[in-house]
Amino acid sequence: MKVIKIIILVGCMFIYACSSTAVITVINDKNSNPNYHGDNVPVTLKLYKLNGVERFKEASVLDLNTREDTVLGKDKIDVSRMQIAPNDTKIMATIKKKDIGYIGILVMYADMNNKKIKSAIRSKNISGDNLTFTISSKGIYITGKKKGNIKKELINVK
Repeated sequence: MKVIKIIILVGCMFIYACSSTAVITVINDKNSNPNYHGDNVPVTLKLYKLNGVERFKEASVLDLNTREDTVLGKDKIDVSRMQIAPNDTKIMATIKKKDIGYIGILVMYADMNNKKIKSAIRSKNISGDNLTFTISSKGIYITGKKKGNIKKELINVK
């Protein structure tokens, strides 16, 4: 009987640990980033782990690229950088939801005009164990795998 209780306890701890983490995936559409010559080129993106989101929302691309530590201050926990080719999918990070207040993402396109370049979500609003960002020719969006599984973005303007 004692062994069964231990197995149940370990199982519950495992389920809790799994549900408290989330895998951050980025999908880059095929024609998301044409350069000035019409060639589809990789996008550069930054994934921010944040305590707060207001400074991130207000920051310009130039500020985030040249002085992110100063602009974000204590709101910044960590940042990951990567490039992703057109028509590719990558896992960018795995997070512990309880350790991070928000996830923010910044995408740098060859042509930044008329695109939504930033998105953010509160970590406790991530449903399930996966958060997917989709990069399209119109911008970066948080998407879900099923209808009704789309998460609420905190930044939803260009």
